[in-house]
Amino acid sequence: MTKTYYICILLLAITADILMDTGTLERGWIDDSDASVSYVCNLVSIAVTFVGCFTALRLFRFKGVAAQVAAPETGAKAHVRWTNVRTTILAIMLLTDLVLCHGCLYSTTPQYCLGVALVTATFCWPTRYAEATKA
Repeated sequence: MTKTYYICILLLAITADILMDTGTLERGWIDDSDASVSYVCNLVSIAVTFVGCFTALRLFRFKGVAAQVAAPETGAKAHVRWTNVRTTILAIMLLTDLVLCHGCLYSTTPQYCLGVALVTATFCWPTRYAEATKA
């Protein structure tokens, strides 16, 4: 189920990107010609990407999460729950960067952040509990 959720998130992001690039969905709805609006868009994009990448990549190394996953009686359920949390973090990061990337026409920072988010997503492929506990 978690792999299906992960794939659906990536397909949603790819579909939205294709629809915006082909002109089916409108682009440039954020007027970022003003310096303060552009600054806020860049700041949000960088902050969401930085926090999302760090959290998604290091989530299973946090003490509380690692203790829940390592517990013999609740480890499998905790692993599924935290994998879904990580996928949700990736979804928020990808969709925020995608919206800012196509909403802002004059700023290129969200494009780079979207690339970083996609690279991060490749390292967050959901695994099964048995595969995760072998490492």
